[in-house]
Amino acid sequence: MSDEQIELLIVKSKYIGDNDAEFILHKMIYLRCCDALIENEKIRTIITIIIVSILLDQPLVTQRNHIKSLYKRFGTEANKSKANLAKMKQDLKTVELRGQGYCHLKTALVERIAAEEMALDSYAEEQSLKNNHCPRCVSTLGTEMSINCDICNGTGKIAVTMGDAKAFFNELDLPYTPCKFSSEYWSEILFIVSELQIK
Repeated sequence: MSDEQIELLIVKSKYIGDNDAEFILHKMIYLRCCDALIENEKIRTIITIIIVSILLDQPLVTQRNHIKSLYKRFGTEANKSKANLAKMKQDLKTVELRGQGYCHLKTALVERIAAEEMALDSYAEEQSLKNNHCPRCVSTLGTEMSINCDICNGTGKIAVTMGDAKAFFNELDLPYTPCKFSSEYWSEILFIVSELQIK
């Protein structure tokens, strides 16, 4: 399959949500890994997952906690939630100062605070499972704010790093030293990605 056909699979998978195209893309990348003389079948499968994640802007499992924490700190939903929580916590302090006669109000506020915190946690969890967008600046790409973003360096995405990829290997009981991982696999991953990434 040509690079152009693989690029078409990337477009269908990434922008149309075509599951069949994504399945074929996995197979094609797996074959690329065979061509790159990556002999171990398990390692070829893992590298395929990493490459497809990078090409489709999907987070690796090892990135999800970090992305979730970012969505809890930044973005429209986080800002709205933080404002709601600040208001409810201030109300709670006021109620507590009024004394015992306001127990029902205190209980209601404590429950609302817990519900708000759970809602933000669920939202952040959901986002971390489906995308790698930078919640701090994704809507301001190209502006001074996004260029100076210390989370994504102005790309709008939380990129897969060598550390993320190596952690993914480690989770699957394939521990490597950073040096060995870098020389044997990370450089090959970057090479295949650079060949196939849509410019």
